[in-house]
Parts: sequence; C-alpha cells; structure tokens
Amino acid sequence: MFRPESEQTETTLYHVGLAACVMLVACALAVKIGGMPEAIWAFFFVCPVYTRTGYYCLGCGGTRALTALLHGQVWKSFLYHPAVCLGTIYFVCFMGSRMLKKATKGRFPAVRFRRVYLYGFIVLVILNVLVKNWLRYSLGVDVLAGIG
Repeated sequence: MFRPESEQTETTLYHVGLAACVMLVACALAVKIGGMPEAIWAFFFVCPVYTRTGYYCLGCGGTRALTALLHGQVWKSFLYHPAVCLGTIYFVCFMGSRMLKKATKGRFPAVRFRRVYLYGFIVLVILNVLVKNWLRYSLGVDVLAGIG
C-alpha cells in the first residue's frame, strides 16, 4: 500500500496527465476565442444533486475551488474543496518532477505515485462532503455561501 507503483504505471499516469494538459489548454483556447454557449455553462456550473435535494454532493465546490486556485487564491480554493487544491498541487509536483527527470536524463528524482495518496484523496472527498452537509443541516452554516 505504501510502496510506489511500478515505473510502467507511473509512465502511463504521466502520459495521461500530458493528454489532460493538452485537452485543458485546447478547451481554454476554445473558450477564450469563441466563448462558451450559455447552456454548457449552466450544465457544468449547476449541481443537479444540490439543486434537487439541497445536500452537497462529493464534487460541490470543486469548480469554485479550481477557479479560486487559477486566480492564486489558494486558501479560498482549499475552503471550497480541499481535494481540488491538494490534488492540483500533487498533479503539478508529479508532472513537473517527471518532466525534470526526463530533461536531466534521470538525475532529478521524480515524485512517485503511491496508492495511499489515492486512498487519502478519496477519504478527503468523503470527509469534505460530510462536514459541509453536517455544518449546513446541524448548525445552519452554509460553508460554500460564506466563502464567496
């Protein structure tokens, strides 16, 4: 569980990360150049679980967390959804160290992936939604509304 994954698995994760970066850049350019239709904005930025039940879902606050992170507001991003903030930091470290390792022909050590990171991430997501819903319905504190 605490052992690093095989080099083949980490190489695959690295290639998937590169593909994700390319897709994100392409989407960002498409939005910047042509805009995005209102229906798509509404689809991505309205949570159907929250809208129908009033309870936060596992991803509620994630979009706001990413937006805050892109604006350099790390603490605000962490408050919106800690998994987005910490996951992004890990992703940048993983991908950056892999790129440096390739550029230096192995002289720079790369961040290794361990399954315990994934398990910790899952626990963090679950705790996040449980705490947000408990605060909202037990104490009447709407955490996401209070951050903005």
